[in-house]
Amino acid sequence: MKSFLKKNKILCLLLLIIFLWIIVTCVMYKIDFSDLQKASASNIERCKEEASSEFCSQFSVPDMPDTFSIFFQLIVDYPLRIFAYFIYPIFIIISVVSLVYNEVKTGYVRNILTRMTYKNYISKIYLNSLKSLIVLPFFLLVLFISSYILSGGNFIIPTEETAIVEQQYLNNFLQFSLIYIINIFFLNWFVINLAYIATLKSNHAISAIIGAYMGFWIIWIVLEAIIGFGIQKIFSIRYLTNSLSFASFWIYDHVISLPFMLIYALCLVALSGIVVYFVSRNKERVVLNAEKTI
Repeated sequence: MKSFLKKNKILCLLLLIIFLWIIVTCVMYKIDFSDLQKASASNIERCKEEASSEFCSQFSVPDMPDTFSIFFQLIVDYPLRIFAYFIYPIFIIISVVSLVYNEVKTGYVRNILTRMTYKNYISKIYLNSLKSLIVLPFFLLVLFISSYILSGGNFIIPTEETAIVEQQYLNNFLQFSLIYIINIFFLNWFVINLAYIATLKSNHAISAIIGAYMGFWIIWIVLEAIIGFGIQKIFSIRYLTNSLSFASFWIYDHVISLPFMLIYALCLVALSGIVVYFVSRNKERVVLNAEKTI
């Protein structure tokens, strides 16, 4: 256990930050909702003093929402939205770079390659980077458990009004939940591939982090604002621009369909995986670049 923590200390630190971030956000939600209930109760009492009981009976103190509604509210309306839309790529990238950089950029690559083939070596490095696949699933798990605790164990299927999710997905919530989890997993994997590519091509850890993060945003902007917007205008494909936004993987607001989003996420992983293959297959380039490490 101690050895694992030492080898993966950056990853473990990032997971701890995510855990604490979620807990603090949940405490904020609990306080806000308690204040809302107190204000509602106070307003009802004031109403009874100023109007008839019959009129005031149409008002009530709100009950704590269900697990799923709280889950999505925390992502959309609380500081966790900063994580879901901006921070998670940098967390994954830092984790990958910390796992991969020291091994690839040791300056002793040629010596290592006398003990194993380049293919086995580069595959081992890539598989090591896949430890970072835990980042977003960990986020989802902790957030879901926290939402369940906040709801008091309320596990009913939410309404569109409370869950901020389109009704067509709520009608088949099991399918939606499964695709939601798979797509977040694929999104995590896509960012890992970007970080792995940037690490192999960079001569410094900081430049690898910056390069991968900028690459993430450039790809997002090109897919959504240029390709998506252009094709949508030319062929009148409804919701294409929204569907190509990486933000849509968190809240499925006006997207083409669940199957489209699943295929889109799979394509991101597959295409970035192809780039990983071509970047890492050139042994001489990788080895020479490793020897130039700052």
